[in-house]
Amino acid sequence: MTLRRLLPLVTALLALVILPTTAASAHTDLLRGSPGPAQRAGGTVDFIDLVFLEVVTEFDVIVEDPNGEPLSGTLSGTEGQLFRYQLDEPLTETGRYIVRYTMISADGDDTATGYFFTFEESAPQPLPLGEIDIPDNGTPWLAIVAAVVFCLCLIGLAMIFLTRLEQKRAATGAESTPEETPVGDQAE
Repeated sequence: MTLRRLLPLVTALLALVILPTTAASAHTDLLRGSPGPAQRAGGTVDFIDLVFLEVVTEFDVIVEDPNGEPLSGTLSGTEGQLFRYQLDEPLTETGRYIVRYTMISADGDDTATGYFFTFEESAPQPLPLGEIDIPDNGTPWLAIVAAVVFCLCLIGLAMIFLTRLEQKRAATGAESTPEETPVGDQAE
């Protein structure tokens, strides 16, 4: 099989392997929290704000006090990028609080995760995140460009490999051809 016949096959195989992985690599990560992960918070803390990089289609949250007991409150919104859990009562007990949340992203990924923050009366008060600019979650151009460059590099390497393989076969074929001896020159 010649290089010209193998190149489209190699290109198609690379596209089948690489292009689906680009779309599957998207994740809905927490962009910011208030109080945020591992943050020390103080003052009047009566809400938990969470902002995600991507749109979330279903969302639920549980906030646990230092004793592991869930705190009562109201979740505003179950869809979008910004969520607020308004606590029924402000935090008063010093210690580590756990924010556990479950969500389904727009692409169908189901995630259950969380983080902790520490409440100390003397620590700075967290600010609400309702007024922040949420980044546009448009096309992930960097991932697309990286995938295209990666494909082109693999195609180039495949072409070099196939060219050298073809040259080696041609050289090996020339060496293994038996020398022809004229019919009249054979010894009897």
